[in-house]
Amino acid sequence: MKKKVMAMALTVALTLSMSMTAFAASSTTSSNSGNSGSSSSAAATITATVATTPAVDKAAPGQVVNTDTVSVAVVAADGSVQTTNLTAYVATAEKNVVALTATSEDAGTAVSALMTTPATPMFQATINALNGKAAINNCGTVKTKAVAKDAFGNVIASAGSMKAKGVTNGSLVMLMSVNADGTVEFVEGVVDPVTGEILGAFKGTPKTISVLVFVPAV
Repeated sequence: MKKKVMAMALTVALTLSMSMTAFAASSTTSSNSGNSGSSSSAAATITATVATTPAVDKAAPGQVVNTDTVSVAVVAADGSVQTTNLTAYVATAEKNVVALTATSEDAGTAVSALMTTPATPMFQATINALNGKAAINNCGTVKTKAVAKDAFGNVIASAGSMKAKGVTNGSLVMLMSVNADGTVEFVEGVVDPVTGEILGAFKGTPKTISVLVFVPAV
């Protein structure tokens, strides 16, 4: 019930004020993308998707983008800043989060601590119910479909619908954004039960949104 209320609130915020999305930094590289998930697909399908996935500045709002063209600044432990692409960043984040769920006594709280805003109790409890045997399906990275401000100053952003990839109401979704100011955020994702729109509340303005779904490890 709490997720349904949240979904309705996020949908209303987007409906009231649709706004333009920002462009992510692009390179001249056009091959590869981070939109293949942990769930397997036919090699030919993956190859075709990679070949036709555009850079962010050429993508339509809500369209899957080539994550090799999105640059992410990473601050090392010594304070130095290194640049990587979003493909590598998401892959590393997936491994680290899965490892966190496997090694933490309270995995739900540990994952919630990574997020800009603490995850709902239901989200945390579901993570814990996986008993340290979680996997993540990377369902793809899209150019942000739409953004709007809510009454609390949060940026409500939509990644569009991914029903075709099995992302539906009830899916355990974590969203990762690369924002206009270069920051990266992790937030809990909510799927609107009617439209299938994947929504999240961010502090920054997302250029891209990566949709990561927790599933039981096989």
